[in-house]
Amino acid sequence: MVTIMEIPPLSDVDDANGWAVLAENALWNDELVSMLGYDDLNDSDTAALRLAVPSSRTVRRRWVALLDPDDRGIVVGAANATLPVRDNADLAGVEVIVAPEHRRRGIGSALLERAEQWAGAEGRHTLQSWATVPGMVAEDAPSALRPTLGSGAVDLAAASTLFMQARGYSLEQVEVHSMLRLPVPPEVIDPLEADAAAHAGGYRLVSWQGECPAEYVDDYATLRIAMVDAPLAGLTFEAETWDADSIREVEQRVRQGGYLTLTTAAQHEASGALVGFTQLQRLAERDGSAIQEDTVVIAGHRGHRLGMLLKTANLRLLASTWPAVRRIHTWNADENDYMRSINIALGFRPESSEGAWQKRR
Repeated sequence: MVTIMEIPPLSDVDDANGWAVLAENALWNDELVSMLGYDDLNDSDTAALRLAVPSSRTVRRRWVALLDPDDRGIVVGAANATLPVRDNADLAGVEVIVAPEHRRRGIGSALLERAEQWAGAEGRHTLQSWATVPGMVAEDAPSALRPTLGSGAVDLAAASTLFMQARGYSLEQVEVHSMLRLPVPPEVIDPLEADAAAHAGGYRLVSWQGECPAEYVDDYATLRIAMVDAPLAGLTFEAETWDADSIREVEQRVRQGGYLTLTTAAQHEASGALVGFTQLQRLAERDGSAIQEDTVVIAGHRGHRLGMLLKTANLRLLASTWPAVRRIHTWNADENDYMRSINIALGFRPESSEGAWQKRR
């Protein structure tokens, strides 16, 4: 008989309930390695514990499934629900993971029901979840499931597809997970960078490691808000609330979680305002791979190839700052033709797909 235990939010990284966070992190890390064959996307224990501590932006509740309620050493499944605090007041993000040898026994369904019930009690009626599916499937393949809106597909026979559909979730968007192998050959990056620079008159680039310089932090917050302009397909999502204080809070959590960041922004010379940025991130303890985080150019400043200029500049910065990095991973909505075209030109190639699932209760 499996016992499901609710885990209170951690008070700090040394909280006695950290065992549950570490057990869940181990389940997810094992799942990603089994799917992809590498640990580039795995969270460290330090990062998992840091992210489990509530912030002013989110609260999270966690549940674990135990074979023996008196033995916390064997966790066979876990779920969590995350609620935005400052915005998206109807939204909850949910995640469920069950060890492969314990699947198809109702454990995942029981965990998800706990997460959904708690989210509903907190007034959240739109539930979203993301699930990685190894490889890619063509939209016209017999096994393809296409999202309600947007483009792309996931494998209809994938375990996550069957699980989410059975529990009333609909596929609302497909993201493409792509990887770039470094170094980018000069014959690839040089002409792309030169062409972008030739079209970007009136803008200059500024870069930083770690925290955003004080003179740019307000503009940087505005750029974070502009991320809502990214294609959402059928997902319900409103602009996030960002200000200088929340930027500093997130930067601190990232740093304490053991992550390093490299950011390049585009500054409009006439106004002095930052109008676009891109960011790379990696674990300090994992020097062979990095993650391409957000990239955005705000409306009114598009059409100058700033996206390509920002990315090539940040790749140059990475090469000089993190020379051991050999792989960069990124995710883009399948229908985000502009950003995907930049990535493809740089040499990113698809690795897997990720289904964005949504349910309203």
